[in-house]
Amino acid sequence: DTLKLNGDKATITFTTTQQTPTGDSFKLVFDATFVKQDGVWKGDTVTAGDDEIPGGVELVPLELNEMVFSFDPTDTRITSGKFGFDVENKGDQVHEVVLFQVNKEAPLMELMESRDPEALGFVSFKHPILPGADLKMAIPKLEPGRYALVCHLPDQSVPGGEGPPHFVLGMISEFIVE
Repeated sequence: DTLKLNGDKATITFTTTQQTPTGDSFKLVFDATFVKQDGVWKGDTVTAGDDEIPGGVELVPLELNEMVFSFDPTDTRITSGKFGFDVENKGDQVHEVVLFQVNKEAPLMELMESRDPEALGFVSFKHPILPGADLKMAIPKLEPGRYALVCHLPDQSVPGGEGPPHFVLGMISEFIVE
């Protein structure tokens, strides 16, 4: 963990370890910024930072935009299950990437709406990803199966910022690991 001071602005980078359902672990990184106003340090933002990507793991481009994940689900790095994401938020809204393993056979939206706790198994996340951010997301080695990317954040274009979740508007995608 590090602290960087630059006049009246400070950034603290902190790391946490994420355990996967298979018992593997990997590091997630976040940046918290603070600003000094009238002699008092105040929190400004918390944003996802670059995860530590293990050697030999290649990055797959993942673009976030309003209500869509853009990536190639047939990329051999993805289908092999050993990859990370190079995430770029090209949208105007804050997004997140939540990775689930899909445990039941049904259309993905049907599983999301069912709220069945056994339908989706949490794997990893990257949150929040601010507009214009470009960062690395570590993904644990994935076992063969079906996986989903989901953004649960509310649509900020709705007055009051409490619109429907992004996945309801189309920011949901899936891929298969062979």
